[in-house]
Amino acid sequence: MSSTQQIHASRLICLVSFSGLLISLIAEQLAAIEFNWGVLLFLALPLLICLPGMIKGNTRSYVWLGCLLLFYSAKFFSDLVVSGGAWISVMQTLLCLTVFCSAMLYTRWSGIQRKNHPSTTR
Repeated sequence: MSSTQQIHASRLICLVSFSGLLISLIAEQLAAIEFNWGVLLFLALPLLICLPGMIKGNTRSYVWLGCLLLFYSAKFFSDLVVSGGAWISVMQTLLCLTVFCSAMLYTRWSGIQRKNHPSTTR
Protein backbone atom coordinates (compact mmCIF):
# COMPACT_ATOMS: atom_id res chain seq x y z
CA MET A 1 0.00 0.00 0.00
CA SER A 2 1.46 3.36 -1.01
CA SER A 3 1.72 6.26 1.39
CA THR A 4 -1.04 8.14 -0.44
CA GLN A 5 -3.36 5.15 -0.10
CA GLN A 6 -2.50 4.88 3.60
CA ILE A 7 -3.34 8.53 4.12
CA HIS A 8 -6.66 8.26 2.30
CA ALA A 9 -7.59 5.04 4.10
CA SER A 10 -6.80 6.44 7.55
CA ARG A 11 -8.73 9.63 6.78
CA LEU A 12 -11.73 7.68 5.52
CA ILE A 13 -11.72 5.39 8.57
CA CYS A 14 -11.45 8.42 10.82
CA LEU A 15 -14.35 10.26 9.18
CA VAL A 16 -16.62 7.20 9.16
CA SER A 17 -15.82 6.37 12.80
CA PHE A 18 -16.23 10.02 13.74
CA SER A 19 -19.70 10.03 12.17
CA GLY A 20 -20.55 6.86 14.06
CA LEU A 21 -19.37 8.43 17.31
CA LEU A 22 -21.57 11.50 16.79
CA ILE A 23 -24.55 9.31 15.90
CA SER A 24 -23.99 7.21 19.03
CA LEU A 25 -23.91 10.35 21.19
CA ILE A 26 -27.20 11.51 19.68
CA ALA A 27 -28.75 8.04 20.03
CA GLU A 28 -27.64 7.81 23.66
CA GLN A 29 -29.34 11.10 24.47
CA LEU A 30 -32.49 10.19 22.54
CA ALA A 31 -32.71 6.90 24.45
CA ALA A 32 -32.30 8.64 27.81
CA ILE A 33 -35.31 8.93 30.07
CA GLU A 34 -35.09 12.72 30.00
CA PHE A 35 -33.71 14.15 26.75
CA ASN A 36 -31.49 17.15 27.44
CA TRP A 37 -30.28 19.43 24.65
CA GLY A 38 -27.66 20.94 26.94
CA VAL A 39 -25.96 17.60 27.54
CA LEU A 40 -26.08 16.76 23.85
CA LEU A 41 -24.52 20.10 22.88
CA PHE A 42 -21.91 19.77 25.63
CA LEU A 43 -20.89 16.37 24.28
CA ALA A 44 -21.18 17.00 20.53
CA LEU A 45 -20.08 20.62 20.09
CA PRO A 46 -16.35 20.14 20.85
CA LEU A 47 -16.22 17.34 18.30
CA LEU A 48 -18.11 19.37 15.73
CA ILE A 49 -15.58 22.20 16.02
CA CYS A 50 -12.95 19.90 14.48
CA LEU A 51 -15.20 18.73 11.64
CA PRO A 52 -14.61 21.52 9.06
CA GLY A 53 -10.85 21.11 9.29
CA MET A 54 -11.16 17.34 9.09
CA ILE A 55 -13.22 17.59 5.92
CA LYS A 56 -10.57 19.88 4.40
CA GLY A 57 -7.83 17.44 5.43
CA ASN A 58 -6.17 19.89 7.83
CA THR A 59 -3.64 17.93 9.88
CA ARG A 60 -3.93 20.25 12.88
CA SER A 61 -7.64 19.47 13.17
CA TYR A 62 -6.78 15.79 13.49
CA VAL A 63 -4.21 16.58 16.18
CA TRP A 64 -6.75 18.62 18.15
CA LEU A 65 -9.29 15.85 17.69
CA GLY A 66 -6.83 13.44 19.27
CA CYS A 67 -6.47 15.75 22.26
CA LEU A 68 -10.25 16.05 22.64
CA LEU A 69 -10.74 12.32 22.37
CA LEU A 70 -8.66 11.72 25.48
CA PHE A 71 -11.47 13.30 27.52
CA TYR A 72 -14.12 11.37 25.65
CA SER A 73 -12.27 8.09 26.12
CA ALA A 74 -12.24 8.69 29.90
CA LYS A 75 -16.00 9.32 29.83
CA PHE A 76 -16.76 6.32 27.64
CA PHE A 77 -14.56 3.98 29.65
CA SER A 78 -16.12 5.08 32.93
CA ASP A 79 -19.59 4.61 31.38
CA LEU A 80 -18.49 1.14 30.27
CA VAL A 81 -17.39 0.17 33.77
CA VAL A 82 -20.44 1.67 35.49
CA SER A 83 -22.97 0.22 33.04
CA GLY A 84 -21.53 -3.26 33.29
CA GLY A 85 -20.83 -3.57 29.57
CA ALA A 86 -23.91 -2.01 27.98
CA TRP A 87 -23.71 -2.23 24.18
CA ILE A 88 -23.80 1.56 23.69
CA SER A 89 -20.84 2.00 26.03
CA VAL A 90 -18.87 -0.74 24.29
CA MET A 91 -19.63 0.78 20.89
CA GLN A 92 -18.70 4.31 21.97
CA THR A 93 -15.44 3.14 23.53
CA LEU A 94 -14.46 1.22 20.39
CA LEU A 95 -15.46 4.08 18.09
CA CYS A 96 -13.46 6.53 20.18
CA LEU A 97 -10.43 4.26 20.02
CA THR A 98 -10.84 3.86 16.25
CA VAL A 99 -11.17 7.60 15.65
CA PHE A 100 -8.14 8.31 17.84
CA CYS A 101 -5.90 5.71 16.18
CA SER A 102 -6.91 6.63 12.64
CA ALA A 103 -6.51 10.37 13.33
CA MET A 104 -3.02 9.82 14.71
CA LEU A 105 -2.09 7.58 11.78
CA TYR A 106 -3.39 10.21 9.34
CA THR A 107 -1.33 12.87 11.10
CA ARG A 108 1.80 10.73 11.10
CA TRP A 109 1.55 9.56 7.50
CA SER A 110 0.64 12.97 6.08
CA GLY A 111 3.57 14.48 8.00
CA ILE A 112 5.93 11.93 6.50
CA GLN A 113 4.56 12.61 3.02
CA ARG A 114 4.89 16.37 3.51
CA LYS A 115 8.48 15.88 4.66
CA ASN A 116 9.34 13.67 1.65
CA HIS A 117 7.38 15.75 -0.87
CA PRO A 118 7.43 19.43 0.20
CA SER A 119 5.19 20.44 -2.72
CA THR A 120 2.24 18.58 -1.15
CA THR A 121 -0.29 21.14 0.11
CA ARG A 122 -1.80 19.12 2.98
